[in-house]
Amino acid sequence: MKNLVLGLCFYSLFNISFSAAQIPQNGLKAHFQFDSNTQDATGNNPNATLATSQVSYHNAGISGQALKLDTTTTGSSPFNSTNPAVDFALGGLNNLNSIIDANNDFTISFWFKGNSSMVTSLIGKREFCSTSPPFLDIRSASVSSSISRLAFEIRNGSALNSNSGLGNNEYTSDCWVHLVASREALSGGGCVVKVYLNGSLSNVETYSQVIQISPTTSSNRVTLAGSPCIGVDGTIPLNGYFDEFMVYDRAISDTEASDIYTHFFNQPHISLSPQGCILVPIEKVNPIEDSHFKVYPNPSRASITAEFDSKTNQKEVFITLYNLQGQIISRSEFPTGEQKRSILLEKLPKGMYQVVLSDKTGVLAAQKVIIQ
Repeated sequence: MKNLVLGLCFYSLFNISFSAAQIPQNGLKAHFQFDSNTQDATGNNPNATLATSQVSYHNAGISGQALKLDTTTTGSSPFNSTNPAVDFALGGLNNLNSIIDANNDFTISFWFKGNSSMVTSLIGKREFCSTSPPFLDIRSASVSSSISRLAFEIRNGSALNSNSGLGNNEYTSDCWVHLVASREALSGGGCVVKVYLNGSLSNVETYSQVIQISPTTSSNRVTLAGSPCIGVDGTIPLNGYFDEFMVYDRAISDTEASDIYTHFFNQPHISLSPQGCILVPIEKVNPIEDSHFKVYPNPSRASITAEFDSKTNQKEVFITLYNLQGQIISRSEFPTGEQKRSILLEKLPKGMYQVVLSDKTGVLAAQKVIIQ
């Protein structure tokens, strides 16, 4: 890119304030944070049930801890429809199973990270591995060695089906990904189904009739990695991480979907990966202390200088600027022996970004930024 100006907000040092995005509370009926427990933060649902093995809590979550699903330690899948990785129990006020049901409006939001060449089961409410009765299924599938694709499907038998995702919802494999999926009945009849990926509208489809989901029963309830298709049609359970599962009893707006993503992006321990991932909780390799990594002036409209202390003795160090969608805006290398780099930017939209210092071993330091 020519004449690019990196506008940076090193707010942890300079205490620059901005309006932080918040999680919408209107209609929020379930929020499982998975911070060492399976409690619903809204109090509407009973504790979820974890599988007895291959599921644990991991410290590098999107916010706090996350669930880690490990399916590599057994010869066959440890999870299926009778033993899901997470079973969201029935009962309680405004239970999520009763919301994701029949023809109700709803929104599902969660973060996950995984990588497989096969179709992977994520969240679903499905009793049989067939096109009927009506069901909901969210899954991912590999497109190439580095790209995967999300699918959000609500199928009402063979007559009406929603396959929002098989065309456009692509993301970098083995990266944290934020998904929001919603269904909303239209006043004139029919419904609209939307998918948001990392805060941006990725897919929208409109139908002349409301695509229903089979009523909740003891054998037809919401699960994580509990699809009846696991081990039947080549589907496998998620092998990776899952965090911040939320359910609304309405279809949230485009702005609200973006706010949820931005809220978690703003968490202080979150960093972008030098390999192009959207978000990666920082597990720094040879980390540089913030006092040894400076970006100035701050904020800026014209140019910035990125500098790190020579005491770090790093070689082949890179400085990368990402936007909120995880796209690389600018990337350059510090030649060996140099610790200061000036970069010009032009016509970059105002807003929040993130600057990442890295070497071949991983992230060294990261700071959220604002361009005025």
